[in-house]
Amino acid sequence: MTLRAENLGYFDACPKYEVRSLTTDTNVPTAATVQVVDPGTSSADNVQQAPGAAAAATSKPAINTRAQWGADESLMTWTPSYGNIQVGFVHHTVDTNDYTAAQVPAMIRAIYFYHSRTLGWGDIGYNFLIDRFGGIWEGRSGGMDKPVLGAQTYGYNSVSMGVAAIGNFDIAPVPQVVTNAFKQIFAWKFSLAGIPATGASPALAPDGISYLQRVSGHRDAFATVCPGQYLYDKLPEIRAGAAAARGRAGASLVRSRRLHTGNSAAISSCTKRFASTGCIFQMVGQGESTSTKENPSPLTWFSTACLTTLAACMICLLLPSATRSI
Repeated sequence: MTLRAENLGYFDACPKYEVRSLTTDTNVPTAATVQVVDPGTSSADNVQQAPGAAAAATSKPAINTRAQWGADESLMTWTPSYGNIQVGFVHHTVDTNDYTAAQVPAMIRAIYFYHSRTLGWGDIGYNFLIDRFGGIWEGRSGGMDKPVLGAQTYGYNSVSMGVAAIGNFDIAPVPQVVTNAFKQIFAWKFSLAGIPATGASPALAPDGISYLQRVSGHRDAFATVCPGQYLYDKLPEIRAGAAAARGRAGASLVRSRRLHTGNSAAISSCTKRFASTGCIFQMVGQGESTSTKENPSPLTWFSTACLTTLAACMICLLLPSATRSI
């Protein structure tokens, strides 16, 4: 089994250093290779950061751009490509935990250089990063509101996004503002993808039997201690918080219209098939809506992720009393 940490620690003006492995995991190798990266200086080092995610709207948190951390775009050799987000992975960067706000841009530039040049990934691997003050930073290029294919979880990059907390959370507790920022960024990105923040995803776990949770830790899909035990223990709170921020249990809603008449048996069968995918499915009959206070209008709503199931259940569109997508 191979375990690894993807990033370097950050040391400001430090002529010497000592490396130690601090973990309770007995499988961690005793040998390590140290690579030194000079992030250089940038005008971004003096730019005031955007407020933390906790202060931002639930629709989209405040996010510092690549320009704000001083990305040297000449280092990027990767042409942005896009996937289909079904899972959000939580990472940590294994950096120091006692950095200042002013040091954050240089730390991200060091990770950027390490990923793009040392590892040859062409760009920073993470889609977003979160500093210990709750600030969210744009990572991989290609558009913050797009399903950018990252380089953050081997074997799952095309179906996921990755967010990394800057620090080592195998040895230190997670600040609440960091946990809150994870909730906000996942709530926003999942709403764009039209997926819920809780429950199992369609992505099969490495064991080939179970399915990854919508919000998973890096260790759930790869042999690593990432994101550290303290941060891993926060996953249930992050999932619940992201779902609450979404407001509709994580569904990106598509408006549909209804048809009236009545074959309740066919509808019941189809509803069960939709329910098995975690979709929201409201039935309407005889001109009356069964919608709740969450959906007070006589309309049906369901997530875009359900369209494939809808295609497999076309009979519901043809029989009486079924509801149909516009």
